[in-house]
Amino acid sequence: MKALVVCIELCSVNAVFADNVKDVVIHSLFGDGCAALVIGASQVQQQLPAGSVVIRSNFSQLLDDAEDGIVLGVNHDGITCELSENLPDYIYRGVAPVVANVLYDNGLQQSDIDLWAIHPGGPKIIEQSVRSLGIGVECAAPSWDVLARYGNMLSVSLIFVLEMMVQQAESEKPLSTGVAFAFAPGVTVEGMLFDIVRR
Repeated sequence: MKALVVCIELCSVNAVFADNVKDVVIHSLFGDGCAALVIGASQVQQQLPAGSVVIRSNFSQLLDDAEDGIVLGVNHDGITCELSENLPDYIYRGVAPVVANVLYDNGLQQSDIDLWAIHPGGPKIIEQSVRSLGIGVECAAPSWDVLARYGNMLSVSLIFVLEMMVQQAESEKPLSTGVAFAFAPGVTVEGMLFDIVRR
């Protein structure tokens, strides 16, 4: 069984610039984007072609005491987004414990992870994620590249990061294991543990 998944983000449709610097800053962070992928399921082990991404598990965790971090609203002008000045701190405090639990549940340690697909939501999002995990800045290179080229395309951004990892990363191992995650209102950390088939 296979399914086509299409993510389309049209942030410009909701751009409303009132006499408010905050609106200008918020809308300058987001860009339009589209990405598609095919997801399949199999009950038996089968040989997958190089470049295939295998989802090992997924997760969604609401962070404690971070309700004001990302707040979406709907009004007559469109969708509004409020980002708290505390959001970077929420990410710094929240990412490492969430990832540690996911790895523990899957019998892994952080040293088992080859790839870190961090949602390129903005410089502070990437920086605080890296800081929280205690990983090298080079681990977030694909996220920085996507942010520099396309901006924050919301759900589309992480698919671009994963595509870059599929195309660029080389490994002598048959599989590269990674963690991908993004942020949603709540603040919620959502993501997956995955493998990329190398050969």
